[in-house]
Amino acid sequence: MKIKMLAAACLVPALVLSVGCKKPTPVGKWSGNFNSIPATFEFKEGGQMSVSASVMGQTANLSGTWSADGDKLTTSLTSANPAMILNMIPADKRQSTGTFKIEGDTLTLTNAGKSQPLTRVKE
Repeated sequence: MKIKMLAAACLVPALVLSVGCKKPTPVGKWSGNFNSIPATFEFKEGGQMSVSASVMGQTANLSGTWSADGDKLTTSLTSANPAMILNMIPADKRQSTGTFKIEGDTLTLTNAGKSQPLTRVKE
């Protein structure tokens, strides 16, 4: 009986630590000025993403996919409304890999040495 209690006492902290060590993901809505353009990013469970941005008084909606590996974030834009927006993005720029860091309600995306902070949208 004492061995079972000892085993349980050792197992509980291990479970707590393993739950506490879950790697953060960007899942959720985030907003900020991305390259001086007001934008809202939504990263969904399952790897889908959407971006809504205000460009010259018009709203542009883009969608695509995302994946994370550790602190590395890869995004790929696949469609846009209006469609011409996607055509304005060079094909080699539609996929991007950088890093991400989450501190509280701030998601910082870093790519090619440039960091972009975004703030969690509370709903």
